[in-house]
Amino acid sequence: MRRKQWSALGDRSNKPSNGYTTPRLAVVLFAAACLLRVFHVVDISIILKDDGDVVLLSKLRHENADDASVGEAAAFKVTLKYAYVNFWPGFNESHEHDTFTGGLAKACREHGCRLQAVDSLADADLIVSSSAQPHVDVSKLQAFKVLVAFDNIGADGRGPLRKFDTRGFDYIFGSHDHYTAGKRSVPSVRWPSYIAHACDGFQDGEPPIAAASRCLGRFAGEPLRPLAERNKNATLVARKDAKRGGPAPQFRARILQEFAKAGVQVDCPSAIGKNMPSIEQLYMSKVEFLSQYAFNICPEDSAGPGYVTEKLADAVLSGAIPIYFGSLADEDLQFFNKDRIIFIDPTNIAASVEQVARLQRDERALKRLYARPVLAPSAAHVVASIYRRLYQGLGEVVVATLSRIQVE
Repeated sequence: MRRKQWSALGDRSNKPSNGYTTPRLAVVLFAAACLLRVFHVVDISIILKDDGDVVLLSKLRHENADDASVGEAAAFKVTLKYAYVNFWPGFNESHEHDTFTGGLAKACREHGCRLQAVDSLADADLIVSSSAQPHVDVSKLQAFKVLVAFDNIGADGRGPLRKFDTRGFDYIFGSHDHYTAGKRSVPSVRWPSYIAHACDGFQDGEPPIAAASRCLGRFAGEPLRPLAERNKNATLVARKDAKRGGPAPQFRARILQEFAKAGVQVDCPSAIGKNMPSIEQLYMSKVEFLSQYAFNICPEDSAGPGYVTEKLADAVLSGAIPIYFGSLADEDLQFFNKDRIIFIDPTNIAASVEQVARLQRDERALKRLYARPVLAPSAAHVVASIYRRLYQGLGEVVVATLSRIQVE
């Protein structure tokens, strides 16, 4: 059963609400995306009604959306050679509609250039590196160097799990809106990893708001399964536990121990607490697997300001109630509805476990919590802002790289 792409941000139950219904919100967002594609300059006000109150979510303005004609007119005067390094296995850096590469290609066309992937780092004008380990050092190469920092790395390059040397990079996309390398400030854009994980990128000829609208629809869609069809047990999907730098030694294992003490069943298809077939053996995606359950235990392996990974996003996308530990930035709290999340206190895990146990005993209380919107009222504004600044940052990367090419 596929997740519907458009839904109200209000009540997720089947009963009518006083707010925008699914079709009405679909019309608003679809019309917004269409208008922005047709006109070069469009002002949009998205207004949702929640229990009779009118809430202004966003007022967005986009100019010069017709990037395809700009690129064609320029006839691709310059070829920008790029390479990716230090990314995880299976990373598809050449996908035209990937959020990052697709955005680079779009920005490149607007400035009269085209992207060309190269295998050799020495031949690249632009190198994009993740912060993953093991790490190939690119600091001495002459290319314009971009860091995608989805790991828990502090704004100064230090993190609870390990340090990372940011000094060799010219631009950073990561969990913070400002990074430093020694005493130098590095141009930066906050790009939350949960958005990069859950949402696709820029399609040909469309402005950032269209991609943002698709992303919003993916999160705000109706759940894959109603509560009545879900297993009331909790589930934890984790291959490893944090040995150092986390909230506590063997934090995920300790959480499982507390649930076991309370007699609450937790189904674990992965290495931590494994007691059932793996997700791969069940021929499911992670989100499909989570959608079978009312609760998903999804703590981060470490805490750091704004370090919010796919763990929370997958729970929200599946419709399960997240049992979460992490350090949400203000922007994240304006995107996710914190009142539909059960937060784990590392110093008192038993309290969260007892809350889950009470909900399992009280069907009406569980239904009320489950029916709450997964996103905050300001989510539309937040996701639009993320895509807008992401595309602006990618444009700055392209301009800076082209400047180096021309100087050389």
